[in-house]
Amino acid sequence: MNLIKEYGLKEDKRMAQATKELIIFLISFVILSIWVWYWGFVGANQDPLTYTYILGFPKWFFMAAVGTVVVYPICLVVQALLIKDCPLTADGKEEGEADQQKTEK
Repeated sequence: MNLIKEYGLKEDKRMAQATKELIIFLISFVILSIWVWYWGFVGANQDPLTYTYILGFPKWFFMAAVGTVVVYPICLVVQALLIKDCPLTADGKEEGEADQQKTEK
């Protein structure tokens, strides 16, 4: 059932951009979650006496923390390149432009 066609509404271009941004965010979140969960649950699934230590931290903790520090900047760069500003008004014009046109009429 397509409510846009059923009620004769126009599809908003901002919705398509918001959907694209949501997908980018969710993919980034899933990648980071898999990385941290892998090292947190699988990497720590051994006897603590046999842990390997890196800079004083257990390897599983160090890899989870390093992964987070590496993945965050990558996510920020990807999102900075792919996310666009869009106007918040329904007609797609900036607030200043819309106010100016109203006063001219």
